[in-house]
Amino acid sequence: MGLERQEDLLSLAELADLFLFDLKLMDDGRHRKAAGMGTKNILANAEAFGKGPIPIWVRTPIIPGYTDDDDNIRAVSRFITEKMPAVVRYELLDVGVSTRSELMGALTGGD
Repeated sequence: MGLERQEDLLSLAELADLFLFDLKLMDDGRHRKAAGMGTKNILANAEAFGKGPIPIWVRTPIIPGYTDDDDNIRAVSRFITEKMPAVVRYELLDVGVSTRSELMGALTGGD
């Protein structure tokens, strides 16, 4: 959801009662290194959706060595607090990643 065109996503807002949004890595350089793309569009979409009116659940998949450090989790929490007033729930998800392909899928949102 975070990588799609903002206009397309916002047009779907009329059809939804709840959005789930994954924020994995807040640092652009770390995200680019792990997932091959930066955070600019993801964070812009998160902020646009985060202004409402649809309630949002934000999730951070806990991927050992990538998303599990205190600085990253605090950065996600700070972003939610400052930019996403429509968030009604924040979860840390244990994804149980066991292979590199699963890790890359978890980071990029793929299966």
